[in-house]
Amino acid sequence: MLTLDAMLIFLATLISIVGYLPYISGIIKGKSKPNRVTWLIWSVLGTVLCFASFELSDYDWMMICVPLVYTVGPTIVAIMSFWYGEGGSSKFDVFCFLCAFLGLGLWLILDMVVLALWLSIIIDGIGALPTIRKSYLKPKSESLIGWSAFSIANALNFGVMYHRFDGNESIHALVYPLYLFLISIIILLVMLNPKIKLLFYNLNMLSKKSA
Repeated sequence: MLTLDAMLIFLATLISIVGYLPYISGIIKGKSKPNRVTWLIWSVLGTVLCFASFELSDYDWMMICVPLVYTVGPTIVAIMSFWYGEGGSSKFDVFCFLCAFLGLGLWLILDMVVLALWLSIIIDGIGALPTIRKSYLKPKSESLIGWSAFSIANALNFGVMYHRFDGNESIHALVYPLYLFLISIIILLVMLNPKIKLLFYNLNMLSKKSA
């Protein structure tokens, strides 16, 4: 019989997969335009982070479910971005790309799992900067449904990983699930920025009318 943790992980994995469907559909329809640099970096480092976390968690199969989606999904989006995406030639994109692969080169040379995890997260975060910037400047170029799904899935995933942590595995095993949640919620909030301001404005006006 499945435990509650297992059911929540399956739910988080399913939501993660579902999150890619509107995103990929939006790309094909021209509504979403993935940044080439971000998704190329995510596709490469997703694999590193996935298996580094798996090893640090003492090979807990639950640890690999959601990250595996974030390995396959970004690879598909990265390939599609060459035809349907944007970016990759600006100075900002090139800078992020070079920083990311400099860090990847350091990890390959040093070959340490914990260091690989932290370096990959830093590199992954640098790779996210073009998308965060694009989400702020052109929020409609990203999928709101997709990033909402990713945020929910990552919150569930981190919650389960934190609940399962008993001190036997490395504390570093929690770092990647936490990072996934933070980066997805940051992108979502950046996309919602005008809507959040409008919501607070409407709430403020409503409170003044009722006063």
